[in-house]
Amino acid sequence: MSTHLRFVKYQACGNDYIIVDERAEQIIPERRRNDIAMAMMNRNFGIGADGVAYIVASERCDGMMRLIDSPGGEAYMCGNGIRCVAHYLWSVTGKNRLKVNTRSGIKEIEVSGGNPTQFRVNMGRLHWHAGDLEGILPEGFAPEESTLERQFELPGLGTTQMSVVHIGEPHAILFVDDLDETDIDRYGKAITTSQEVFPRLLNVNLVKPIADDAIQLRTFEAGVQYETLACGTGCVSSAAVAHLTGRIAARSVRVIARGGQLQVDLTDEDMYMSGPAQSVFAGSTHVALQNDTASLSTPCL
Repeated sequence: MSTHLRFVKYQACGNDYIIVDERAEQIIPERRRNDIAMAMMNRNFGIGADGVAYIVASERCDGMMRLIDSPGGEAYMCGNGIRCVAHYLWSVTGKNRLKVNTRSGIKEIEVSGGNPTQFRVNMGRLHWHAGDLEGILPEGFAPEESTLERQFELPGLGTTQMSVVHIGEPHAILFVDDLDETDIDRYGKAITTSQEVFPRLLNVNLVKPIADDAIQLRTFEAGVQYETLACGTGCVSSAAVAHLTGRIAARSVRVIARGGQLQVDLTDEDMYMSGPAQSVFAGSTHVALQNDTASLSTPCL
């Protein structure tokens, strides 16, 4: 079986995604979504990306984002990915207010002009009580217990203080004095592979406050098992935890990642992430499906 596939390559703060528009009709068989996504994401033999976002039709929204990461799992939410999806939908619909459905619920997005165009996403609430993190934390937590600034015993790290929170995707937040000198691979691999402690994989964020309204961070994403240039849900989670633990006072926070800067606004009800997204190129390819494998022909750009 061979399928002709059109795509658009996007990036947001250095996270790159391949977008496939399936709102008019389903192009990829459901059981082959992961195989084809992994073939496209391959940086040596495919197009190359951190993830593939299939946009499918949604009755209540402008589209639904189904985002596959490089190990082949479907993410609940992706902050940088949803800005790329919003940019694509804005470019084809002209709407300045969009609704995008995700596995973690509907996200409302406002588009503002300028260079670059900014996309402001309502990310919802941060969850930082054990009752809201069922299946993420080890046993022994009472539902009302805070998950901020807790001590965990981790293989390879020993006693480690960190906050475990959830915003569509689960995150571990650790504050460090020196971002450059701290070995993020050591922390990232130790925490993401500690499934006897954390049943669900945690993304790992090393965070340093640099002003009363600004933080820097580095993120090791569980979905790809390496440090990425930015992570939208990680930026929002880290800004909120920095404020909740008293490390910064501001509710409007500049978040500086390796791939760029986002703005996070914290309110009593919701959290908002603002930042750019950019179309890199559009193209097409043929996907060959044989048994349990998928391969691409040379993309025709």
